[in-house]
Amino acid sequence: MLREKIQQYRARTRALATHPGLWLGKAATVSDSRFEAQNRIGDHAHVAHSSLGRYSYVGPRCIVSHADIGRFCAVAPDAIIGTGGHPIGANASIHPLFYLHRPAIGWDFVERDQASEYARTRIGHDVWIGAKAVVRDGVTIGNGAVVGAGAVVVHDLAPYGIYVGVPARLLRFRYAEDIVAQLEAHGWWDRDPAWLLANAAAFADVGSLLARLATDPHQS
Repeated sequence: MLREKIQQYRARTRALATHPGLWLGKAATVSDSRFEAQNRIGDHAHVAHSSLGRYSYVGPRCIVSHADIGRFCAVAPDAIIGTGGHPIGANASIHPLFYLHRPAIGWDFVERDQASEYARTRIGHDVWIGAKAVVRDGVTIGNGAVVGAGAVVVHDLAPYGIYVGVPARLLRFRYAEDIVAQLEAHGWWDRDPAWLLANAAAFADVGSLLARLATDPHQS
């Protein structure tokens, strides 16, 4: 128990030293990951081999692996992103010891990896992943998408769609097609924090925000 606490403390202090804008909750761990700025990792969450854009956060008890997450994303508690996979084609067994070479843990039936354990998962900007959702590795989720609580994402999701269920299916789009096109074109998430602060009130209504973006296009 003491050794585990020491390891967690060291992981946390290393992360804070490397990423001063990173906030880590109790017993949260990060490894081999990049954090742009003002990121939060919830209690008992684990982030590995991943990247988070500015202001994105991961809720308590989440697991994020081999994923690139954009800016202003919200990952609710207990979500899993980047699950890893098992070959289910011609393989006679799905157990990793038959296709992964991991002698340190006793998986040395093969001399080298026969398959990739993870594919890169890519999540756009301003995406909301609901509580206990599962996002399999290798998929791409477009900007502004919403993944409902408990949904299981097994294929790419379009920008600004709302997806629910197992497997996740499109419920509806958040906005009309022309509004989605404008939001994608302007990319407000790339504006600097000073602009976002000055125009924060406009985010209460998408029409107001698009009007502000249209009158100040030089940052787009």
